[in-house]
Amino acid sequence: MPAAQVVQETPAPLAGIDAMLRQLEDDTLLTMRIIGYSAEQVQSKVDESVTLVDHIRDASSELSSLSATAHDLTMGLVRTTEKLDQASQSIERDISGTDDFIREAHALASDVTSRMERLGSAVERIASVVAVIGTVARQTNLLALNASIEAARAGPAGRGFAVVATEVKLLANEVQDATGDISSQIEMLQNFASESHEAVDRIATLIRRIDPVLGSVRDAVSAQIAGTRDVADRATQSLSFVGSVSSSAKAMQEMTESARAASRSAGSATGNMERSLHWLTQRSMAALRDTVVGNRRRYERVPILLEAVLSLDEISAPVQVIDLSKGGCLLAADITLFAVGMSGRLEAEKIGAINVTIVALSDDGVHVRFESPRPETIKRIEAAIEDVHHVNQPIITIIQGVAKEISDTFEDGVNSGEVALTDLITFDYQRIAGTDPIQYETKATPFYEEVLPPIYERWKDRCPSSLFMLACDRNSYIPIHHPQYSLPQRPGDHQWNDLNSRNKRIMERSKMLVAVRNRNPYAATLFQRHMSDGRIVPTTLMAAPIFVRGQLWGNVYLAKEL
Repeated sequence: MPAAQVVQETPAPLAGIDAMLRQLEDDTLLTMRIIGYSAEQVQSKVDESVTLVDHIRDASSELSSLSATAHDLTMGLVRTTEKLDQASQSIERDISGTDDFIREAHALASDVTSRMERLGSAVERIASVVAVIGTVARQTNLLALNASIEAARAGPAGRGFAVVATEVKLLANEVQDATGDISSQIEMLQNFASESHEAVDRIATLIRRIDPVLGSVRDAVSAQIAGTRDVADRATQSLSFVGSVSSSAKAMQEMTESARAASRSAGSATGNMERSLHWLTQRSMAALRDTVVGNRRRYERVPILLEAVLSLDEISAPVQVIDLSKGGCLLAADITLFAVGMSGRLEAEKIGAINVTIVALSDDGVHVRFESPRPETIKRIEAAIEDVHHVNQPIITIIQGVAKEISDTFEDGVNSGEVALTDLITFDYQRIAGTDPIQYETKATPFYEEVLPPIYERWKDRCPSSLFMLACDRNSYIPIHHPQYSLPQRPGDHQWNDLNSRNKRIMERSKMLVAVRNRNPYAATLFQRHMSDGRIVPTTLMAAPIFVRGQLWGNVYLAKEL
């Protein structure tokens, strides 16, 4: 038998059924334990939600009471504002009347000022006239004196007296004229004084009229001040109330968010329960396929990558064959183009043309069944499968070597008492509190952490093209992952944790479960790897079993791109 050929283990049907039942029992117990964890999460979150709802109810009652108080305060504020508005309008009207009076008083004051200026001019003119009179009077006195002297000297015969007499007469006339002018100026001054008096009287009258207006203004201003103070007091009360309402609303919002988070967590826990039931189905299927009686797959399937064209009805689309057996294949294609039951023709490299029927559509792709392939086509399919085994032989040798070293290490640990066999082959997985996705530990976890990393380190350079190489127990539990995928979880960041904290996890993928329960010398399975950027990369999952004292512990599996 060629080294690359798969050795089929064929236990007796009854022995296979007995092993299947034992495995189903273990799977059921494990799944029920996980469901129990999820149920505890649900109950805890429900209790938390009930408490939060009670708090919300109390906060709502308080908010309702505060709202009633707010209504009363607001109505009082409205009434006070109306009074303030009326007072303001009264002030506006009074101030408008005061402005008219002030303008009229200003005009009268200007008139008085003008008249007083004219009075000043008249007084200046009087002063000038008086000055002239003074001058004339002095001259008259001198002339009179001279006339007296001359008359005394000349006696009756003095003719100078006549001249003096004439001058005196002229001066007297000037004095008379000046006196008349003074009288006129005085009369004008009196008129001006009279007019000024009347103007002052009118101003006084206006002032008396302004005084009541100013009194009204003062009263209105007082009313406005009182109203403003009342508004300020009520505004202070409103501000305090608004602060209370705001605090209550904020508290309610926070509690609501907490309630939502609790509900989401409860939903997540419920989803975990649903996934756990899905696990049970997957594990049951894996257990059935692990027996001769239960395995309905007639042909060996291998991951492969072949370019092809699928023609169905009027549709012709390029596809890739990513999983191949003598009975059918899996195609990477846009599943929205096709429907179950459609029949047509597939043309693939290395195989040629073959009639096919679509039997299923899934996230993996389009599942087709070969319809009555010709003998030469079957030979080409067998040759393509054999080529896959031949290409994979170096990797098969590596993973079988890793599996043997791990088996020997585990048996040495059991023999030395470092670890118990029942701790290695177990379903007693203890949840690590606060992890999301859930991580688990077993009693053997410290032993795994000690012995597996050095083995990984010794073998990793032997196959640089591999994506990862891990030991996984038969329940799909990964105790130790590579360092870059074993980072501490971030609280509340499920997506980041799922990609970066993959150690101590029980992986849910059914194909991985089938792979880790492989008992053949090696197995090759197609695995759709979900990348962090959202891509799904078809991957070959190579597995080799790990036995401890004749019991299957799990498998070493190595992933590489197709």
